[in-house]
Amino acid sequence: IPEGLNIDEIAEILAEKKVCTEEQFKAAVNEVSASKYNVSFINELKTQSDGVHYILEGFLFPDTYELYATNDKAGAEQAIKKMLQNMDKKFTPEMRQRAKQLGYSMNDILTLSSIIEMEASVADYSDKQKVSAVFHNRLNSKDYPKLQSNPTRDYPYNTERYDTYKIVGLAPGAYCSSSIDSIKAALYPDET
Repeated sequence: IPEGLNIDEIAEILAEKKVCTEEQFKAAVNEVSASKYNVSFINELKTQSDGVHYILEGFLFPDTYELYATNDKAGAEQAIKKMLQNMDKKFTPEMRQRAKQLGYSMNDILTLSSIIEMEASVADYSDKQKVSAVFHNRLNSKDYPKLQSNPTRDYPYNTERYDTYKIVGLAPGAYCSSSIDSIKAALYPDET
């Protein structure tokens, strides 16, 4: 699962590999429960679901996975479980503490990192930190509170809640699955 993909694009890959159908995966990403997915941030997922298109958008860590080709709902759930567990390992306690220091939730950081991912997907880490600094400056400005990121205009679900030219601050959820560099850049923007 490459960095920068959204839920619909991940669903296409999983369907192509016969892990599950696209519809099964899309349904499963909105069925969040602690009994299915034992990850430390499960309660945050439940509380941040208002206004998001897919509850797990941005929380599925992009990586290489070995999955069974079950072509059913169990296949969707096994894929989600592995990706969430990987995110739980990658988004460390230190990163969670840093998010709190900045005044953000994990969802906020993953939302911001997804914008950084879309803006600077081929850039190196230091360039992503510079992009992050621009967005942090805008988020902290009373005079310029809109992020105005062009890729957010094309978010595939065609909703104004995600268009950073129309909303103030962050969207209700992430736009895609971010690389670890984009997540770190969201937490540690360039200081200049």
